[in-house]
Amino acid sequence: MLDILEKHNSKFEYAGILFNIILAIQYFILWYAPQPDQAEKIWSLGTLIFFEEIINISGMVMLLNGIPRKFKLLIGIPLLLGVGYVFNMIMTDNTLLILVIFVIINRLRFIFLETNKVLLKQMHRYTICAFVLCIFLMILVGTAQKFNYIPNLGLTTEYISVSGYDRLIQEAHKKGFSGAFIHPEMLMCLGTLYYGTLIFVETGFLFHTKKLLLKPVEVTKNS
Repeated sequence: MLDILEKHNSKFEYAGILFNIILAIQYFILWYAPQPDQAEKIWSLGTLIFFEEIINISGMVMLLNGIPRKFKLLIGIPLLLGVGYVFNMIMTDNTLLILVIFVIINRLRFIFLETNKVLLKQMHRYTICAFVLCIFLMILVGTAQKFNYIPNLGLTTEYISVSGYDRLIQEAHKKGFSGAFIHPEMLMCLGTLYYGTLIFVETGFLFHTKKLLLKPVEVTKNS
């Protein structure tokens, strides 16, 4: 199984890039031209951007050297799924849980590649970059929202009312976790920037990793 994962690593990377492209487009469309029946989808993707940081933190912990693989399998992944399930309960469908399962399969596959130091090191770097990027953009977008620099685009006051998004906010407020969801334009902007930037970050890591994996072959040929 380890040989299969290592052999087809680039395919997983391309799948991750495609995943980021789809999400970036989805966030922008819901920000620019949301449909009246997409309030719940906006809510779901707004939840996803917060869960992304939990995935990044979990990824950094699970990729640390010295942690037994059994711990990662028996405790780490079920714990991540459990947190994903809790987040999923906030939403009206299973979108987040499905995305979490996909991310675990795709991004956290490196817990099985402990023998390949190059791939493991690259995944460490990518996860840290994704974590720092998300924190940076959260601060940047949050500050921009505070000074009203983020345009509403299609997420107007009228849309919030007609689509029923205001009802979702009221229900969340009763449970005590409405928070940033009051400003869906901020969440859609954050998701667009985050996943849009990740497209270029992951593409850069993909080609850099290929070069690193080819280095031993080039040395052998020269010798």
